[in-house]
Amino acid sequence: MLTIKLAIRNIVGAGLRTWLNVFVLSIAFVAIIWIQGLINGQAKQIMNLMIDTELGGGQFWHNAYEPYDPLALEDAHAPITPALADLVNNKMATPIFITSGAIYPDGRVQSALIKGIDPQQQIIDIPAHALKSEKEYVIPALIGTRMAKQANMMLGDYVTIRWRDIHGTFDAADIQIVQIDYPGIGVFF
Repeated sequence: MLTIKLAIRNIVGAGLRTWLNVFVLSIAFVAIIWIQGLINGQAKQIMNLMIDTELGGGQFWHNAYEPYDPLALEDAHAPITPALADLVNNKMATPIFITSGAIYPDGRVQSALIKGIDPQQQIIDIPAHALKSEKEYVIPALIGTRMAKQANMMLGDYVTIRWRDIHGTFDAADIQIVQIDYPGIGVFF
């Protein structure tokens, strides 16, 4: 009981300073909780966007595929298995061919992750419809905003792209940038 009387006497004796401390601390706690909620919400939204644009509903990987080893990409491809072919035919999956390559914007070389995807797929949330081309001689490509900024490329630009084919021989083609709003890293065509 003595402790409670002493606490009340200290609060009343400090007067305005006590209520000012209570007010500042309550604002600080509300601000901390609000900022934590904002940060957690942004992290969750970014995770959902990444899942929608990179993973879809899940992934099936080739046994030799290692996403963090670009040197292993050459050996990490094979024909689609019959079980996966059934999923692709039922529009429940979409195959993506991934290989490492290089692009040559303005005569410079820049490494790139090249991804081939069906323009009519509806599984992954990317603007794949932009990859449909009426012209036979134009290979349309979709790049990320970061790559476009680093390579100084604009919508409609043509750039040479080079990769190794299945026999290890270098192959190259000119692609046209038809979309730049893809948030991931790499070149889709």
